[in-house]
Amino acid sequence: MMGNGTAKDNFFLKTRSALQDTLTLFFVTKNISFNNNIEFYLPRLVEMVSDLLEVERCSIFLYDGIKDQLYCKVITGRLREAIQFDRDKPNILSTVFNTGQSIHISNCSAPENKEQLGDYVLFNQKLHTVTRNVLICPIKLGNNAIGCVEVANKRKSQDFTTNDIMLLKNISD
Repeated sequence: MMGNGTAKDNFFLKTRSALQDTLTLFFVTKNISFNNNIEFYLPRLVEMVSDLLEVERCSIFLYDGIKDQLYCKVITGRLREAIQFDRDKPNILSTVFNTGQSIHISNCSAPENKEQLGDYVLFNQKLHTVTRNVLICPIKLGNNAIGCVEVANKRKSQDFTTNDIMLLKNISD
């Protein structure tokens, strides 16, 4: 016996959330296996991740070894102009790419986070948006980072949950 109604409701919600996460990972894997074309796959991945994590923005930055830059390959919505960041300049994307470690900032407007964000704040100017919170994970191929996935501005809750962070890490690894 599971106990009172509240315990059953919590169990149901956790089970439903786990099933949603599993189904999303299944569809991501299915899309990769059936669509080997990156131009076809990445926009769909960004939309799926955006819906799953309930964020306003999701983007994928890939590394260009010739220019030594991270450039925005795909983003939810419409990208009006090219966005790229030098790998060796101080910004949150370069830090994630260079260290291979995810970074989560729950309040991007706080003065103590400005240094860590670095040139990333220019992203807001180019997109004409304001970033409230952000989660960035490296995209890895084996042990090497080949880019970053960025999600910003959680819609319903105030900040990203540990479940959101683990799910994005699983997708990007």
